[in-house]
Parts: sequence; structure tokens; C-alpha cells
Amino acid sequence: MAIDPRDALWKATYVLYYNVYYGEMQANKLIIRWQLIDDITKVLMTVTAASSAVAGWTLWQQPDFKII
Repeated sequence: MAIDPRDALWKATYVLYYNVYYGEMQANKLIIRWQLIDDITKVLMTVTAASSAVAGWTLWQQPDFKII
């Protein structure tokens, strides 16, 4: 009995689809993780920038710090 070449093609297609889908699921998990870290970093940077501006304005009012 001859082996149908379509069977080999279906098998290769299934393996490729499985690998691609698995990679997509891993990528989505990484994106979710890095998105959370990115959001936390944005908030921390905003808070430190705002507090730095307030500290700068406060120090600017003092005559000793105007030289700096």
C-alpha cells in the first residue's frame, strides 16, 4: 500500500501549527507580565518627577540654592 503524501503534509502542518500556537501563548504571557511592569514603572516615574519638581520649586525660593 502506497503512503499518501498528503498524510505527511498534514502531519507537518499540525506540528508547525502546534509550535506556532504554543509560541503565541508564551508571547502573550510575556506581554502581560511586561505590561504590568511597564505600568508600575510609569507610575513610579510620574511620582518621582512630580516630587522632584516640587522640591526644585521649594529650593528655588531659598537664596542659597539659586546659585546652584
